[in-house]
Amino acid sequence: MMTEERIPYSRFLKTRVARRFFYLFVLCALVPLLAIAGISYVYVGGQLKDQAFKRLHQQVKSKGLEVYDRLLFVETELEAVARKIRQDRWDETELIPFQPLRHEGSRFRDIETIPVDQETLFPLRLPDMLSNFTKETLDHLKNGGSFLGIAKDLDHVSKVLMIRFVEPSEPAQGIIMGEVDPLYLWGIGMEGALLPEVELAVFTLEKHLLISSFQSPKFIRTIAEKKPQGSFSGDFETTYEGKIYLNSYWPLFLRHHFASSDWIFVFSQSRASVLEPVFKFSRFFGLLLLLTLWIIILITLVTLRKRMVPVEKLKAATMKIAQGDFGYQVDIKSGDEFELLAETFNEMSLKLKQGQDMLVQAAKVSAFGQMAAGIVHEVGQPLTAINGYAELLKLGVAPEEEKRYLDIISSEGTRLSQIVSKFRSFLRSSKEELAPISLKEVLIQTTSLLEHQLKRGNVELKMETAEPPSVIYGDKNELKQVFLNLMINAIDALEKQQTDERRILVKINGGPDSVQVHIEDNGCGIPPEIQPRIFDPFFTTKEEEGTGLGLAIISSILHKHHARIECRSEVNQGTRFTIHFPRPEPKTYEG
Repeated sequence: MMTEERIPYSRFLKTRVARRFFYLFVLCALVPLLAIAGISYVYVGGQLKDQAFKRLHQQVKSKGLEVYDRLLFVETELEAVARKIRQDRWDETELIPFQPLRHEGSRFRDIETIPVDQETLFPLRLPDMLSNFTKETLDHLKNGGSFLGIAKDLDHVSKVLMIRFVEPSEPAQGIIMGEVDPLYLWGIGMEGALLPEVELAVFTLEKHLLISSFQSPKFIRTIAEKKPQGSFSGDFETTYEGKIYLNSYWPLFLRHHFASSDWIFVFSQSRASVLEPVFKFSRFFGLLLLLTLWIIILITLVTLRKRMVPVEKLKAATMKIAQGDFGYQVDIKSGDEFELLAETFNEMSLKLKQGQDMLVQAAKVSAFGQMAAGIVHEVGQPLTAINGYAELLKLGVAPEEEKRYLDIISSEGTRLSQIVSKFRSFLRSSKEELAPISLKEVLIQTTSLLEHQLKRGNVELKMETAEPPSVIYGDKNELKQVFLNLMINAIDALEKQQTDERRILVKINGGPDSVQVHIEDNGCGIPPEIQPRIFDPFFTTKEEEGTGLGLAIISSILHKHHARIECRSEVNQGTRFTIHFPRPEPKTYEG
């Protein structure tokens, strides 16, 4: 009984069905995962972007209101200085530099008074920065208000000047002008003035830069040009040197209180810094995706192996059955329908083996029947002698003759026993054990069974052997049947041949790897159209006598011996069957 061979772990993936299921499982697992990752990336990125705009908008508005409050404090301080000047108590040494970390010191860097024309009340010394000083500005100052003037840009920080009359009720006393300390006004250097990664820029409506934490003038101009016009506040994006920046702006209205152009506050943050959590997560997600992929592949391989290896085993087993290895068994312990299918397959295989054994035995009996005449003749001679001498003993003979007759009877009995033993060994069932045997010895024993048939048919049988010794692993009884069927077929093929030209040649030769046995006759031959079918079960050209099992059984037996058989035949020229046996390894046996 043949048992299954182990299926390699990776062999099941070579099947088309397994590969399709493998790709399907991986695809079904990865596509939703990638889709979720993509959607999450886009959604989270959008959410972070919206939150960044909202945060920037809140910060820029808060910063604008903070600066406005500081301008009011500056105005209060300038008014106090003007009061001291009126009382002639002002001392410039009171201008102590502002310390942003301690929130101490003067809010002004410098304070000076400017005389005015007594008739027009216009300043006599009008700085370049006050070129927009108009009659409307003068009216505003007369009403006790303050005016904000802007100096030109210097290192991204413009001078902010606050102006008012020393005494609004007596404008002729002159104008007081103070340069606001930018450290105080913008809060630069104070704790929490700007959040990390956030930049600040402040413009006038005329796009005059007041202050900027950016170091690139080109980028500052880009922000000023890209800011939407006509809207109260809002958000926009800009691109600079391949980087995208998110910007939020808010206007600070100064026209009513300070008779000055409105200021536009802009907060900017690079989109990369906004989406940095997503980028970090994407890198982590890449590793997570690879880990998930390996887990999916591992689970898929284990699942497919559990499901596909039984299929592969059953496929291999059916191929073994198709090749004639009846009785082949598979061992599947899957706990499902595959295990039940394997049990059913094993039962079928055993029944096929039993059926094959019956067919082999039937073929032997059929061959034995064809040799019946020879058997009767061989058995008849010793029986006739035994019966004759037994009758003589009944009639009574001399003691010396009686001993001679008994010796003859004993000798003929021994001969009869040898004849019966010779044919009985042929009919004996095979043990299915392969052992080292000599092909020459098996062929000699086979031809001895056909001795009478060869004589009766006037067939000349010649045997040729060659070195090295013709030893193989095989079953002696099964190989006898193979050679016997081929020789009987050869004898039948010679019936229409001239009696003096009936020849069968049995030849053994071989090389280092194989041994060949040739059985050749010069008979009628096999027509080309039926040669492909001669090994099919139940195919026969002997309409009355043949069973069609001979060559099919031969093919099955040789497959079990890992041998192959070839047939070459020409009509009216003869037929040659060649059997190729593998030579045993590593030991060579004498034949």
